[in-house]
Amino acid sequence: MKLIDANKLLQETEENMHNNPHSDPIHAAMHKHEHCHFLCEIDKQPEIDPVHFAGGCYCRECFHSELVKYEDSDGWFLLPDEYWCNEHKNTMPINGFCSEGRKDNMKND
Repeated sequence: MKLIDANKLLQETEENMHNNPHSDPIHAAMHKHEHCHFLCEIDKQPEIDPVHFAGGCYCRECFHSELVKYEDSDGWFLLPDEYWCNEHKNTMPINGFCSEGRKDNMKND
C-alpha cells in the first residue's frame, strides 16, 4: 500500500473526463459515465493516518504517556496542552507522535 495525493488524482480524473477524445456520442457518454463513477469511488475511500501508516502512534494513544495536568493558584485545572512521555522522559506536544510508542487502545482519548 502507498499513500497518494487523492486530491491530485481527483483533479486529473476530472480533467480527463472533460478532455473527452470520443466524437461518437455513445462512446463520449460512456467515457463521461466511467469517469464520474471513478470520481465517486475515489471520494468514498477512507483516509489513512500517515503516523499510523508509518508504524508510529500519537502520544495521546501511547502506553508510555501521561496527560500533564496544570493547576492555577485558585485550584482550577487548566486545559492540558502536553503529555509526559515516560519513555523519553520529556514533555511532548498535545499532537505529538513518535515511532517508539506503543498503542494502548487509545488510553487517553
